[in-house]
Amino acid sequence: WTSTSRSEPRPSLSAIRQALARMSSENSGGGSCSVFACSRSASSLFSRSTHAAEEVAVARGEGADYVTFGPVHPTPSKAAYGPPPGLEGLAAAVRAAGGLPVIALGGVTPERLPPLAAAGAHGAAAIRAFQEAGSALAMLRGAGPVR
Repeated sequence: WTSTSRSEPRPSLSAIRQALARMSSENSGGGSCSVFACSRSASSLFSRSTHAAEEVAVARGEGADYVTFGPVHPTPSKAAYGPPPGLEGLAAAVRAAGGLPVIALGGVTPERLPPLAAAGAHGAAAIRAFQEAGSALAMLRGAGPVR
């Protein structure tokens, strides 16, 4: 449910939950359940990829279970989108989340984990850092204690 272009429309989480409810109803012999109950029947979690605090607030209003936010730091694959929001942007996203977990993406390295946590991120995800570290264990050894 993500797109390569930020201008492409994306279905809202409520639309996705409604579709799941219809599918659940159709596959259970015509029984019905609330949209929330049907969407949760398979222990589903819904997330939204976000790039600004305003998008985080929208995702929260749509009922997301968590959001990813980024890129926080420069990363080669997102350079065409302009400068990243940095730790200040991440902190604004965390405030907009109102308790909704925020997972930081973009330019994540072991050295950056403590500042990401200090900005309020509930977690972080990385690709390049693991590739460059050679192994997940090597990356985690470089991280040290985070909280």
